[in-house]
Amino acid sequence: MQDDGKPHRGPWRVMQVDSGLAGIVIALCFVALGIVSMPILAPIILLGAVPLGIAVTFLLHFTAKK
Repeated sequence: MQDDGKPHRGPWRVMQVDSGLAGIVIALCFVALGIVSMPILAPIILLGAVPLGIAVTFLLHFTAKK
């Protein structure tokens, strides 16, 4: 057994991922769950949420950064 001075990593090893990518994957999973659970309401919610998200994205992109 080697003793190289490094602490043991423990039994819980977590993958190193970009937080933005992880957030997008989680958001897509929530959308999929919503579509499966509410097939009548989901298209209405998505038709409102997608343009709102695009508008917020452009608003944050074009506002002055201090």
